[in-house]
Amino acid sequence: MILFWRRAFRLPQTYLLIIGAILGYINFIIVLGIRPIPIIVGGLIALGMIGIWFQQLWQFQSPIMADLLETDIFLNELQKIEQNLGSKSSLTEWQNSLKWAKESQFFAHRIATKESPLTPDLLETLYSILGLSNQVAQAILALEQVKTETYQTLTQKHLQTSYDRLQETHHQLQNLHDQVVVSSLDTSTIKAGLPYHLRGIIADNQTVIKTIIQDAANGESL
Repeated sequence: MILFWRRAFRLPQTYLLIIGAILGYINFIIVLGIRPIPIIVGGLIALGMIGIWFQQLWQFQSPIMADLLETDIFLNELQKIEQNLGSKSSLTEWQNSLKWAKESQFFAHRIATKESPLTPDLLETLYSILGLSNQVAQAILALEQVKTETYQTLTQKHLQTSYDRLQETHHQLQNLHDQVVVSSLDTSTIKAGLPYHLRGIIADNQTVIKTIIQDAANGESL
């Protein structure tokens, strides 16, 4: 639930809807006057608009809001991505990516068992790992399809960027896991910095994914 609200309020559409509902409510009152019925009815309309938005958002996200800290669930999501690769799943780039993703989930699970307050951040980290894994898979498939040198170079860049970021995420989670293990032996300030480290990983992963998508969109306009 915490993860849902965090993701919901990261969407610019959420803020636009709330602002629009408030402005609409104000205009409604101005037109009909400051009287009990317009105030109540206008408030119900505004709240209804906001409520419908969050309901639709929940329905859209709930299928992917499964607990990725559960190994079987995470592996199932990875398998969905791998199925798209077909025979290309044997390539070294994908096998390494698969290894890093699986081990990252293991580290995240271990961290969560020792530091349960970090669960929302760990879940979001795992979502970003799936996103990076999907970018790797999509780039591998695209390399087989694109023929021009310009697009091959762009696709190879996307593949390498996702691949490197996935590897770095794995190393960072491994490091955080080791910090948690050490901190359980000697309580210190290490724990205090863990949420910031995780949010940094999430931000970096999201930046890479957004950059790749934007580059691909710009490439289509060349």
